Amino acid sequence: MPLLAAGLDTYELGERVERLRQICDEQGRDRATMPVWGRFYLDGTDSWKSKAEQAASLGFSHLSVGFDRFAQPDTPHRQHLDTVIAVIDEIRSIVNA
Repeated sequence: MPLLAAGLDTYELGERVERLRQICDEQGRDRATMPVWGRFYLDGTDSWKSKAEQAASLGFSHLSVGFDRFAQPDTPHRQHLDTVIAVIDEIRSIVNA
């Protein structure tokens, strides 16, 4: 699971996923059996779309989505949930295409 913090890590996500797959090859493990998990946060903009598209193009096996409560700590929990629900079908259409 490539765990990269946006703005903190100097690695590009695609490079890290490829490195993970190279390690599989080096260790004799079938890269197709190595699940790749990802997570991104909704921030009230459409910035998530490029992240979902990138996850799909990199072949992520799992993707979780959340609301960025750290950036907006005073937002009620119900609004967090409503934000995710409002875009979940669109996210699914991208990652399941």
